[in-house]
Amino acid sequence: MSEHLEGEKMKKLKITLLVFFIIVSIVFGIRWIRNYLTKDVKAPEITADKDTIEVSVDVTDEELLKGMKASDNRDGDVTHTLVVVSKSKFIEPGVLKVNYAAFDSHNNVGTFSRKLVYTDYTRPQFSMKQPMVVRQSSSSYDILEGVRAEDCIDGDITGQVRMTYENGNSRFVMTASDSEVTAGIELSVTNSVGDTISVPVHVRYLPDKLYDQAAPALSEYLVYTTVGKKVKLRSYIEGIWYAGNTRGFGEGNTYSKSDVKIVSDEPDYNTPGVYEVEFRLRETKVEKDEDGEEIRTKSDLGSNILYVVVEE
Repeated sequence: MSEHLEGEKMKKLKITLLVFFIIVSIVFGIRWIRNYLTKDVKAPEITADKDTIEVSVDVTDEELLKGMKASDNRDGDVTHTLVVVSKSKFIEPGVLKVNYAAFDSHNNVGTFSRKLVYTDYTRPQFSMKQPMVVRQSSSSYDILEGVRAEDCIDGDITGQVRMTYENGNSRFVMTASDSEVTAGIELSVTNSVGDTISVPVHVRYLPDKLYDQAAPALSEYLVYTTVGKKVKLRSYIEGIWYAGNTRGFGEGNTYSKSDVKIVSDEPDYNTPGVYEVEFRLRETKVEKDEDGEEIRTKSDLGSNILYVVVEE
């Protein structure tokens, strides 16, 4: 009899627990459905007064947010949450996309993109403060030591400069020679918006007797101009180059600016390209013959190259 009563009690307990579980499940399900139906899953909407904006390269994020609004179906005006998320690489010269985002109180994120046009963008440019000249007997040298690169957006991007030898070689093997040996290289650099420029130049490997020879020193060894605009080539002559060191005229040397001659053709300023202008130092010696007449003889000394980049 007692066993029967115990069985009935267990049966009632199981039924009670089952009913309790069903009730809890129903309550939980109702709450979940209600929360799901009332949950905020809609992101803020962003609008702009212009689909394309024209700005300077110095534009700030605050200026990029002008004319932008963001509204949310629950929070209302959330313009104060607008931020500039990123800028793309150039999609065409001087044009990129700027990406925005706005947030609501439930961490929903709305996004928006529009075109940005730089009105004063200029491409990166190289400068060269030393000639591309190397002593053949040197065991170590840095070809890029005097090369710098400047960008209107990123500033100094010298650290991004890359060099490749002609025909895609990664290096140039120099063997001793009694004469000058040249190797073509290409300088290239890319800024943060993906604009890559490159300039072909030549490295001159000189034996000691030529490397130690006096040559013209220039204030710049690479300059830029635009089609139709000539460069005052002689304005870059600043002194004499002695085996890697520069001295101004009158600083312990007997040469003057008139001893420096341009011995190559002038660049074609009507055609874009990279032109090499050779400046050579010529020495004039004055001697007298048996009759006391002066005899002037001229001899060529060292030379250096100015690269003139003519752009569109």
